Amino acid sequence: MSLPMPWVQRIFDKLTVTFGRDFLGRWEGLDINTVMEDWADELAGFQQTPDAIKYGLEHIPSDKAPTVQQFRDICRKTPQYLPKALPAPTPDPALAKAVRQAFKPVAGYGDRAWAEKLKARIDSKEIRPTMYQREAVAEVLGREPTGDA
Repeated sequence: MSLPMPWVQRIFDKLTVTFGRDFLGRWEGLDINTVMEDWADELAGFQQTPDAIKYGLEHIPSDKAPTVQQFRDICRKTPQYLPKALPAPTPDPALAKAVRQAFKPVAGYGDRAWAEKLKARIDSKEIRPTMYQREAVAEVLGREPTGDA
């Protein structure tokens, strides 16, 4: 979507005041509305980041008027605003202890028993393991099962 024409007009106003005839003289003999439509097309997308247009206008070189491509490139160099992260919340020790107690391991879960059973089934050729099963057993037991993959 092209940059709205009122935005382009404001850009042209600023560049005309800054550079005068050097800016407008580039398009002498051309329809200025056609030139502005080209700027609107080239600057498409910047309506989502108006600060980039502001940055572009504040950082144009003072020695000569920019082309639309030069102005677009300046706008693209706008520093990204990254909000400061909030500090991590301080956990309530009593709540943390209650949560840890609520999640105590259940017998047969969270231990190595499942991996040992799966390894035994693989080693006895009872099952043909998937790649994921082989990787899971190896990760938990620290060794590869001997069954076929």
